[in-house]
Formats: sequence, C-alpha cells, structure tokens
Amino acid sequence: MKVDYLQVIGVIFAVAAVVAALTIIAERGFPLFKYAEPRALINVGEDVGERSGIFLWKNRSLDLIIQAFVLLASAIGCVALFRAERW
Repeated sequence: MKVDYLQVIGVIFAVAAVVAALTIIAERGFPLFKYAEPRALINVGEDVGERSGIFLWKNRSLDLIIQAFVLLASAIGCVALFRAERW
C-alpha cells in the first residue's frame, strides 16, 4: 500500500492545530460568565452592538481566538474544495 505523504502531513498539521488550540484555551481563562447579568435584568432597548463591541475590546484574547477559528475553518473548507482528485 502506497503512503500518501500529503495526507499524512495534513493530518499532522490538523492534530497540531487542535492541540495548540486546546493548549491555548486551557491556559487562558475566559471571563465569559464572570460578569454576566441575569436575563431578567437586561434591557432589550439598549444598544446591543455597542455593548458586544466593548466586551470584545476588553477581552481581546477571546476575539483573536474566534478570528483564528474562523480563518482555520475557512482554510479547511478551501482545502476540502480544491483537493486533488484520486483515480
């Protein structure tokens, strides 16, 4: 059986990316629910966009990890679309 080195390298990079992401997530604590307010106290008429923007600016590590996940997902999607056909 012939070994496809491109696929092996892809699996190694995917595993390395998952391990790196889990390591970063485990070491960095996210204050997601530390300052959360109960739903009954949230005024729906307030500017939600401004408040979410302020939250992301105060917690830049969370914003950067979300952006990195989006970029990783788009790269995986592109690789899946443009992979070489095997006959």
